Amino acid sequence: MKSATCGLTFLLILVAAFGCGDSDPFGVGTTVEVSGRVLVAGVPLEIGPECAGKVWFHPDVSQGNKATQIPAGDIGPDGRYTLQTRDVPGAPPGWYKVMLTATRQTDPQKRLYQRKSLIASRYGDAEKSGLRIQVVVNTKHGNYDLHLKK
Repeated sequence: MKSATCGLTFLLILVAAFGCGDSDPFGVGTTVEVSGRVLVAGVPLEIGPECAGKVWFHPDVSQGNKATQIPAGDIGPDGRYTLQTRDVPGAPPGWYKVMLTATRQTDPQKRLYQRKSLIASRYGDAEKSGLRIQVVVNTKHGNYDLHLKK
C-alpha cells in the first residue's frame, strides 16, 4: 500500500511539474508578427486622447484560412497597430478580411456619451471594408499598412 501511495504521489508531482494539457491552450498555433499603420487618404490616422481605435483580422475561410481566433490590436496615437491573437503576439499565417473602428467622444462630460466615427462606416464590417490582407512568414515593411479612403 505504501508503494502505491508513493507512486501516486510521484505521478501527481510529475503532472504538476510538466502539466497535462495542450502547450497551446488557446488553439492559436504558429503566429507571425503583424504591425502596420492605418492611413486615411495617405495620412496616418491620429488617435487623440479622447479617441479609440481597434483593428480586427477575420480569417478568410474562402481563401483557406481555418484559424479559429480573430487577431486584434489597438490603434495607437500615430495610427500604428500591432496584432495579438488572444494573449499571443501576432497572427497565424493566411488570408484575412480586415475591419476597424476609430471613434471620438462627442461629449465626455455626459455619463453616457455618443461617439463619432473618424472613418467611413464600411470599415466597421469585415465583409464591406474591402480590406484583404495575407499574413505571411516573411514580409516587407509596410505590407500590413491599411490604406483607407475618406
